[in-house]
Amino acid sequence: MNLLIVGAIWVLSRRRRTGPGAAVLSVLLALVAFMGFSVVATVVKIQVAAHLLPGPLRWQTAWALTSNLFICVAAIWSFFWIKPWKGVEDPDEPLSPSTRKSKKLFGLSGLAAIPGTLVLYYGTFSKEHPAAMFSNSQVPLWVALFAITSWLLSQAINKWWWYFSADEHERRADDFGNLLGWALFMIVTPAWWVASRAGLLPHMDAMVLWLIAVWISAIGYFWRKSH
Repeated sequence: MNLLIVGAIWVLSRRRRTGPGAAVLSVLLALVAFMGFSVVATVVKIQVAAHLLPGPLRWQTAWALTSNLFICVAAIWSFFWIKPWKGVEDPDEPLSPSTRKSKKLFGLSGLAAIPGTLVLYYGTFSKEHPAAMFSNSQVPLWVALFAITSWLLSQAINKWWWYFSADEHERRADDFGNLLGWALFMIVTPAWWVASRAGLLPHMDAMVLWLIAVWISAIGYFWRKSH
């Protein structure tokens, strides 16, 4: 899996980037950084829970920490070195102040959601349930409040400040992506609900549908923007 991801990053970085290609490359680099950081945080959490830190580390533990920390840093550094957003737009085209502002707000909206996602993941993680973030289990109150605040701030930036500072082309692309995601949610939700009641599908999970709709919306946005 890791080799496939690295290979995909290398191939995409060598090709002329379009909107969807830049989005996929950014997601892959973010995934590598997240995976590396996840292992580091998991090892530290297990060590702290076992009261092994501070203290001498076994070489296996030290290797896991250093290698995955290096992977995380390398992925972040590669993002700014490869610059996946380059090539999507004409480099000779001058950027107006409003366009620069909308780009900064778009990036800021994504960054605002990262702390809440990390806190939700690591606040619910355990060796017995490593995927607890994606379950319907209870979460600590502070984790829920932090994640909700992070999410609401991200959406306020994206759906209000960014949307009304973007140009008409970006707004149309955003509307097109939102239409695809919303249509998918509207069509699949009742069908899945009825199918689960008949025993054809497992119990409906709204967050799974939401994640799929978000990805479809993002793909639609970048596709429309590149045309």
